[in-house]
Amino acid sequence: GFPSPMKVQGEITNTAGYMRMTLTMSVEYVAQCARCLSEVSGDFTLDLEKTVAPRNLLGDLDENKLDEFAIIEDGFLDMDEQLREQLEMEFPMRFLCREDCKGLCPKCGKNLNEGECDCDHTEIDPRLEPLRKLLAEMKKEENNKK
Repeated sequence: GFPSPMKVQGEITNTAGYMRMTLTMSVEYVAQCARCLSEVSGDFTLDLEKTVAPRNLLGDLDENKLDEFAIIEDGFLDMDEQLREQLEMEFPMRFLCREDCKGLCPKCGKNLNEGECDCDHTEIDPRLEPLRKLLAEMKKEENNKK
């Protein structure tokens, strides 16, 4: 989630009637690590550039082209919706608490970053399972003979 509102800082430069807006937006986030489910928090920052233009000068541009503009409507430049959409598109889908996160044990659920668990992590190809059982029986018979 986002514990505080998005912060936006920017400027609009006017060069011979051509207005260009540059913005930097940042938002604090709290999420869960995709591997171990530990809490991860930080700041996500995004830079954005748009050409500023009044709606009446844009004519009948299609929707894809309109995304390139910050549109002035009725004398106001409202960027809330565009910033929200941009954040949704750019915000990472998953976070890691650290690059080498070991995750959770798939058997007992222990966080492996805090140490190893006692689970047997030997994976056996299911096609070889009958041979493993046969070997276990042979070892058991051998131990019974002793």
